[in-house]
Amino acid sequence: MPAQLGQQSAEHPILSAVVDLPANGTVFTGRIGLPTHPWISDHRVHDTALLPGTAFLDLAIYAARHADLNHINELTLHAPLALGETASVQLQVHLAAPDDDGGHPLTIHSRQEPDHEWTLHATALLSTTHQPPPPAIPWPPAATPLPTDDLYDQLADTGLNYGPVFQGLHTAWQNHTGVQADIALPADPDTFHLHPALLDAALHTLALATPLSTPRLPFAWTDIHLHTTEPTRATALRVHSTPLDNAQSLTIAGANGEALLTIGSLTLRPLPAGQLTNPHRNSLFHLAWRPHPLDETDKSDWSVLATGTDHADLHTTLATHLSTTTGPARAAVLPVTGNPGNNSPADQAIELTTALLAHLQQWLADDDSPQLVVLTRGAVATHPGDNITDLAATAAWGLIRSTQTEHPGRILIADLDEDPDTLTTLPTALTTALAHGEDQIAIRHGDLLIPRLTRTTDQSTKDTELNRGTILITGGTGTLGTALARHLITDHHAERLLLASRRGPEAPGAQELHDELTNTGAQVDIVSCDLTNAQSVAALLEDIPAEHPLTAVFHTAGVLDDATVAELTAAQLDRVLAAKARSAYLLYEATRHHNLTEFVLYSSLAGILGGPGQANYAAANTFLDALAHHRHNQGLPATSLAWGLWAETSGMTGQLSTVDQKRLANTGITPLETDQALALLDTSLTHASPLVIAAQLNPARLTTSYPRPLLADLTPARTRPTVTTAAKLQTQLAQQTPAEQQQTLLTLVHTHALTVLVHPAGHHLDPESAFQELGFDSLTAVELRNNLTTATGHRLPATAIFDHPTLTALARHLRDQLFPNTNGHNAPTEPATNSSDLEQESVLHNASLDDLVRIALSGNKS
Repeated sequence: MPAQLGQQSAEHPILSAVVDLPANGTVFTGRIGLPTHPWISDHRVHDTALLPGTAFLDLAIYAARHADLNHINELTLHAPLALGETASVQLQVHLAAPDDDGGHPLTIHSRQEPDHEWTLHATALLSTTHQPPPPAIPWPPAATPLPTDDLYDQLADTGLNYGPVFQGLHTAWQNHTGVQADIALPADPDTFHLHPALLDAALHTLALATPLSTPRLPFAWTDIHLHTTEPTRATALRVHSTPLDNAQSLTIAGANGEALLTIGSLTLRPLPAGQLTNPHRNSLFHLAWRPHPLDETDKSDWSVLATGTDHADLHTTLATHLSTTTGPARAAVLPVTGNPGNNSPADQAIELTTALLAHLQQWLADDDSPQLVVLTRGAVATHPGDNITDLAATAAWGLIRSTQTEHPGRILIADLDEDPDTLTTLPTALTTALAHGEDQIAIRHGDLLIPRLTRTTDQSTKDTELNRGTILITGGTGTLGTALARHLITDHHAERLLLASRRGPEAPGAQELHDELTNTGAQVDIVSCDLTNAQSVAALLEDIPAEHPLTAVFHTAGVLDDATVAELTAAQLDRVLAAKARSAYLLYEATRHHNLTEFVLYSSLAGILGGPGQANYAAANTFLDALAHHRHNQGLPATSLAWGLWAETSGMTGQLSTVDQKRLANTGITPLETDQALALLDTSLTHASPLVIAAQLNPARLTTSYPRPLLADLTPARTRPTVTTAAKLQTQLAQQTPAEQQQTLLTLVHTHALTVLVHPAGHHLDPESAFQELGFDSLTAVELRNNLTTATGHRLPATAIFDHPTLTALARHLRDQLFPNTNGHNAPTEPATNSSDLEQESVLHNASLDDLVRIALSGNKS
């Protein structure tokens, strides 16, 4: 049947056309996607943008209005509709002709492309009936106010991430009949009958009535009656939610209290595992460098420091452009550059980071030292065409990023270009960055740039061919190398693999791996090679037969030798950078004239975020990221793949308990299953960018655990200011007697202790038992101390849990800090810092003890 038969405009924000089919009902069609409907981006589940269930309800309502129907007997949602960041999907709503009982069946389908199969998302049955509207909801209700300030933070913890458009629930009350709430839409309602975001916010009352621990989405709606069939364009609603057995009924009224919509029953259910289509597309990120306006004045005094690695000309130039002082300075500036010579950039990086480490250790040992500004020049690529002229100094960025996680607020790192305007701008740019809490900047042509971790949305731009010639995998007998080898053979039909590692055929499981892979028909050689030695690398490549030339390199090799910056040694720096950075550079030098299709470096998220206790590993990985950019600018294939945590166990992750895994998830870095990681690898290789960050992140958790400017774009901003938890606690305490204060603080400590130990909320901890007896170790002690610092607004010393070794003693210490020498009757003391500073420091202070977070940042190791 011709598609244009009976076609007319749909006049709907999502649907564009209506086709009346003789004897077969009506078909509504349209396209939907984030570029054309950006409000949907504010509705994310596990960080995947989903069309809200209320949008399917709106589509059913529109179909009902078109057919002069006013009742939806039932609406069942079968599969969520996940949307990519750039592509749109086709929608089809089919309203069938009436059945024998007069009901009109309705289905809603989508498909990605015209040649793809349709996916059924919803079924419904529509009819017409007479229902008198319920009485107007009295307002304000005679009920008890409910707290709503933290609602969206709590929902984010479950994986329901609502952006500003969906944060519509403002005030709520509860009585014996249920929950009432005021809902407001902070956006143009468009021509929806009821905007899906407005109606979705009405459902948030269900979270107030029954707090959620996992994402629960609308599943089955019954007895939905439209009390008005015209588009309301409402911007505010009054909602009354009444609990039923395993469900809720809702009355949705306008701002005047007159009912617009009643829902007899709504049932929620947990999101079924694996139902988010294409779950990998939201796990790719990149660094975006954005302009930041300069403050108008600069009144800072600086001191310019010297190290054994800097160039005298840069030191002199800085001294002439900065307003230096012989007295106390707000910040000290330390220029750090490589020393070109006979050494390779990788060896220069080891020399540079060794000298920088020594300076940092001396600097950080003095708690009274001012802020430190570390300057590099030509060590960072802020856009694809940016030329990295100091490859060695890129390692300083990883080392500093890790140091910043251990010592928040004390160091700023900045990269300059050669433009004279940059030096002129430098004083104002540094002052602006320090004033706005930025810890990483670049200055290009006099403009201040700041980095933000950003979701990668660009489309695939290059083909990947991995089924010919010889493919070299370094670290080939380790966890990642082994998974890669299997993947290349089974999914890419690779015919020849060369697996190189330190122990080669003597590595545990090497023979079994060889037999497994060769049984597929592939040619596999497992060899030992010291990849940090140029002669060994050359010999490795010389042994590749000419009839099967080298066509691809995957560098997965690396080692860990963790220590805090204060304890890190030059030998540990050398060992880790040699295994990761020196070997990568030797491979680059030895293969630069080969006709490679891929040159892939396995890097780490630790190089981007900075890993507590992993300054050497982070330094090595930022060198790899820069090396990939360096090759890319030479027209050579290169991808540095900065991995998050893999779920598959290795020598480091195999000892993690279930509790450890839960605590890791609380950091916001969720483990990647091997199949998911390998799918991300394939997707990454189709992108033209030389640096791809592949990690499964929970932004709400991540920005709580690592509250750095770098992560600012990953979590939607709240639409309205809220009073901080610390301020509310202090107000509450100020109105209490000393005994009541002690009980309040004891409850606070007990609650956070349960969270840290991953106990259920109803579990009881003996307030007089020592923390060690309760199961605390150094890691959980620091975590508890950080949580309490944020909750109270007062910074606790690192030894607080050890100095006050029971819940009762710690609560008493908190009370003494908040009300010193007052017997509890005066106002609490001012917090040591403002709430923003506390958020920046609370979780990261003394994070060097957080071994689990270090694992999460580094991923599995070979």
